[in-house]
Amino acid sequence: MLPSANIAARASVPVAASGVVTRSVHRALPPAALVATMPMGGVNFQAIMRSLIRHPKQVPTLFCLALDSWAARQSLVPSRHFLGPNLGVPDMRQHLLDVA
Repeated sequence: MLPSANIAARASVPVAASGVVTRSVHRALPPAALVATMPMGGVNFQAIMRSLIRHPKQVPTLFCLALDSWAARQSLVPSRHFLGPNLGVPDMRQHLLDVA
């Protein structure tokens, strides 16, 4: 279960999560992809470049991973349009101001 889902469950707040596998199981992750993520979720571009300089033959596989990720993201677009701008959660801002 996702950490955010655990927090929501403890607070008795409904939550929905949607995810997509972004790579083929038939393709191994290149080393540059393994060093890319930082602890807080950012991208470590310097580590990617160092890895690509050390192992330039991974570029085609990294490019295929980028295409797989793009296709996975595109598969989520219909869900995003269906759920709307607040991802299915009512916009409570107007109710916060309506206290009269």
